[in-house]
Amino acid sequence: MKAAESQLKQVAETERLGDVPSSVATSSGSAEDQIAALRREVEEARDAYRSNNDTSRKPWETYCQLNDTNLPKIFELGRQEPASEAAFKAFAWIVTNGRISVRSLRPFGSQSLEFLRDFHTTHPDIGEICRQLGRTWDPMDKTAMEFLRAASENNPERNARGYATLALGQMLKGRVGFAFLGFVVRRLYANGSVAAFAF
Repeated sequence: MKAAESQLKQVAETERLGDVPSSVATSSGSAEDQIAALRREVEEARDAYRSNNDTSRKPWETYCQLNDTNLPKIFELGRQEPASEAAFKAFAWIVTNGRISVRSLRPFGSQSLEFLRDFHTTHPDIGEICRQLGRTWDPMDKTAMEFLRAASENNPERNARGYATLALGQMLKGRVGFAFLGFVVRRLYANGSVAAFAF
């Protein structure tokens, strides 16, 4: 927890001075080591928040700040060598991140999914990615559909193909739900029944 708070203070100080935090760019070690260290910081802050009985919002705010600061850094490190194993781990972590729906983080999720589609559809460990896409991702997302189709057809692992096929079915079901909802709304407007739902 103390490491997470000191990291937050450092980030706040560099932002106050107008500098972009560059701890990733200047740190030594491989991209994989840097990604692992950044993820570990976020996971420690998340675990501290979950195990804390403190009623203040400080642990939650610490976790959110660290997550939202480290996620773009992790993306940049993964983007350097997008076909590497370290990049797969980075992009998978981003796509399955619990805060990826935050407006400022969404572009990183979409771009990470593009890299996963282009370089990692045959990776054996795509199960969690597929689960996340099938359950919480926008069913109208073209990149997600392309990733799942390619993984369900080309992945050499039977389980991975199964996860991809299930997620693809869940996304298609979501598309049908959107289409049906659009049909119902159009019918309500056409019949003048929408006034009944006005407050």
